[in-house]
Amino acid sequence: MKDLFQTALGITSPWYIESLNFDADQSRLDIFINFQRGTTFKDPEDPAGKEYKAYDTVRKEWRHHYCPVKHKPAPDSPDSGVNWLQFYPADH
Repeated sequence: MKDLFQTALGITSPWYIESLNFDADQSRLDIFINFQRGTTFKDPEDPAGKEYKAYDTVRKEWRHHYCPVKHKPAPDSPDSGVNWLQFYPADH
């Protein structure tokens, strides 16, 4: 089931669906997205495009066609402080 949603939402490596939770009473589907451990991310504020490992994550919630998408890492960038990476499904 996770593979089906990853394909439908255009989620590709290093991102993956960690879990799905459907609540029929609330007609709600929660999709929890994570990234592979050890992944490096480009600092969006760095013109040279340096890459850093994520050092911290905070669960966030976005509503996307009634399906919340949760998870967002911050790169460990010593030069520019904390920057939040943007994750958008394929049709955003």
